[in-house]
Amino acid sequence: MKKRITALLLVLVLGIFLALPAAASQGVKTYGLIDDGADLLTDEQEAKLTIYLRSLGEKLDISLVVVTVDSLGGKSPRSYADDYYDTYGFLPDGALFLVSMEFRDWWVSTSGKCEDEISSDKIEDAVVSHLSSGSYYAAFEAFGKSCEKQMTPAYFLGAVICIAIGVVVALIVTFTMRSQMKSVRPQHSAASYICPGSLHVTTSRDVYLYRTHTVTAKPKSSSSGSHTSSSGRSHGGGGGKF
Repeated sequence: MKKRITALLLVLVLGIFLALPAAASQGVKTYGLIDDGADLLTDEQEAKLTIYLRSLGEKLDISLVVVTVDSLGGKSPRSYADDYYDTYGFLPDGALFLVSMEFRDWWVSTSGKCEDEISSDKIEDAVVSHLSSGSYYAAFEAFGKSCEKQMTPAYFLGAVICIAIGVVVALIVTFTMRSQMKSVRPQHSAASYICPGSLHVTTSRDVYLYRTHTVTAKPKSSSSGSHTSSSGRSHGGGGGKF
């Protein structure tokens, strides 16, 4: 009887230890990932960027993913990026940056709160020049920095509120001091500041002061807005060529 009880306890303990790794793996959050299928990075660069994206993703509580491929296999950049994000089970909130070397496409797929807070136009301004020059490490790092800048953290909002309060207090003090200046009156003519007979104009000429420029904005990347992927999840984002 004792042997049966001992054997049963051993089975239970063994079952608990076998279940722990599975439970732990289900609770792991993927904050950052590099999938360099097109081999655009060295091993050292890939390792460094992975650490950077994971650290940044954990800070912002989102998934930040970079994927490079030689070919999209007939898919559109948008579909490929959306499907990749959905297939590998990243966090509900996140952004995936895709680079395809086949036709030199790039695309950003956003999910969750990142749909509203991360603009593909701002990412384009940060990364496309690096992509065009072949500086892929710099481009992927710029992607992370742009996401960080756009994801407004709570402490920044707190700083803005503090500054706004300070400005309001300063305005109140300024207007109070101004109202006490009873002896000062505005003058509507410059003649009040000139002594009679002291001004003699001997020379006059026309001076060219201003020039008018007409500026045309460069075309921006295509933006898909909010849409539904093949798996039924909502995504945002946009992309273009480099």
